[in-house]
Amino acid sequence: MSRLDVETFFDALAESGTQTQEQIRQLDNRGEKALPPFGVERMAKLVGCTANHIRNMEKAGRVQAPESKEIVQQGRGGPKTVKRRAYDLRDVNHYRDALGTRPNDATGAVRVVFSNQKGGVGKSTTSVHFAQYCALTGYRVLLVDLDPQASTTSVFGYIPDLDIEDEHTLRRALMEDPDHISEVIRPTYWDGLDLVPSQLLLQNVDFGLAGGGRDDVLGPNWARLDSALARIERLYDVIVIDTPPSMGILNFNAVFAAHYLIVPMAPSMFDISSSINYCRVLAQLADSLRQMEAQMNLRRFNVLVTRNDGGPEHLRAAQVIRAIYREHVLVHQLMQTAEVQKSANDRKTVFEIDKPRGSKETYRRALDLITGVCEEILTNIRTLWLEDLSLTEQEPLRKGA
Repeated sequence: MSRLDVETFFDALAESGTQTQEQIRQLDNRGEKALPPFGVERMAKLVGCTANHIRNMEKAGRVQAPESKEIVQQGRGGPKTVKRRAYDLRDVNHYRDALGTRPNDATGAVRVVFSNQKGGVGKSTTSVHFAQYCALTGYRVLLVDLDPQASTTSVFGYIPDLDIEDEHTLRRALMEDPDHISEVIRPTYWDGLDLVPSQLLLQNVDFGLAGGGRDDVLGPNWARLDSALARIERLYDVIVIDTPPSMGILNFNAVFAAHYLIVPMAPSMFDISSSINYCRVLAQLADSLRQMEAQMNLRRFNVLVTRNDGGPEHLRAAQVIRAIYREHVLVHQLMQTAEVQKSANDRKTVFEIDKPRGSKETYRRALDLITGVCEEILTNIRTLWLEDLSLTEQEPLRKGA
């Protein structure tokens, strides 16, 4: 019986796939990704003032206005070219600083981890959208891609196998030197949003740490990410972590480091059963840590229903999820929409869509759904900041007593 030359066969397929990806990137200029520009009305809304106030600031010389650009507008008589000022997120934050409207309620970095041992539930989609939403709101954000599949990294214009070396990931920070994390953080085309990228070789960390136990210098294998993040978290308000769909050491590191754990879950009985097992594993992990006189950093837990198509089966399963997890289920759901699927195929987010491929109504619905989820999560984070502020204010009173 003949057999495949497995190494040659799959190596050729991988090489063919990589070449095709590069060709696609060159065709759509994916190597030069940029956030769609804002008009003055959208700009004013983000800054927190009126469009007239923006114009008056520019006339008075308080801020330097960007150059006008030619854009094509569709009118009743057909397309016409007009000149408009086009603002980017850097301009937005510059104007916010000039007006003092940038949010300043963060009392310290909150680590938000999107995790589920099951794949295909929207972890990467939610992680990237939430990180971008926080940056759009004016916060300083770090997005950590801890998944060797590197879907999150791909959204920012990279082909991980081509553009990201092993040294560019968290591998060294987790296995050799936690300070190395500062060397792998890179800015993105979203002002205020930095990225720690990933690629396939990051999976070697799972193998390398699995039997490592405690290192006298680096500490226990399940606390390496916590140690690395402690080096740089003063630079950020929100740290978002996308995790692999597994229960390996990488995922355990993320869960141990988390202040806020969100489990995205599709509305199906298979996913519900998997989530129950996941809760049991987390309870066992916490018990093991307690026996080692260690404690998780977790302050809040939520379940996010994702990929809900609105059909009767999904609605029924969503009710079961709420019956199990009760008040821990987020009110907003990440519904399945055509625009989200299309943007994912383009390696974009809904926030990055300039011209919807479908109807404006479909795009607006997708944007509203994503925004609702992100706003609810950010509101929960602000609650944690308020708790921190309250404890800080009470500390002198306790000392005085």
